[in-house]
Amino acid sequence: LFDPATSMGGEPWAVDRHLDALARAHRARPTIVVGVWNTDQRSREYAPAAPLATLPAPVVAEAGLVEIPLLSDNYVEFLTQELKSFVDARYRTRPGRDDTVVMGSSMGGLISLYALARRPDVFGAAGCLSTHWPITVNPEFLQRPGDPRVERLAQAYLDWLRVNLPAAGTHRLYFDHGTEHLDSLYAPFQRRMDAVLADRGYRRDVDATSRVFPGTTHDERAWRARLDLPLAFLLRP
Repeated sequence: LFDPATSMGGEPWAVDRHLDALARAHRARPTIVVGVWNTDQRSREYAPAAPLATLPAPVVAEAGLVEIPLLSDNYVEFLTQELKSFVDARYRTRPGRDDTVVMGSSMGGLISLYALARRPDVFGAAGCLSTHWPITVNPEFLQRPGDPRVERLAQAYLDWLRVNLPAAGTHRLYFDHGTEHLDSLYAPFQRRMDAVLADRGYRRDVDATSRVFPGTTHDERAWRARLDLPLAFLLRP
């Protein structure tokens, strides 16, 4: 998030610089950023467990999520019960839902949305950059658009979200994606997500926003270049 030495490919998101600029322009609230390290269990922690539990276990295993059970519910519990409690106890926070935002990219987008849907009492907003709707980490599934195995995984999540998203008017959601490499797979699924939001009463650019960045790819440099947009939307004064 901050330091090239610990960033993927030496490319930090520069969250501190974005927030400083937005605060000076009165476009974002003063914010404490808590960066959560990821582990070699990342795919198990970030893949949404409840919707995938509606599919046969072999389908999930074939997607490369071979170690069952998935750990995303444990991960959300860690965020809300352990990590947030630690931060609120030690720093000058505003601990309520309306001042608590979760954000990530790729599979981090999946888990950010899942965390808000699982704990809408804790998270008032979620930022999902280049959300990895295919869910799978199996490269074979990602080689061609429209693979029915990917469709099955993504649709399970979208169907679950249709039922489990919190009511419109109480939360804010930000989505985006590029058009190159992995991001080239996301548009059909994001359009379905946008339809779910509309059906649930979310107002475009008020409760939820969805953006496309033509020519951009799936990496930290691309996310850094547009990071001011989700931060301003999710943290507006």
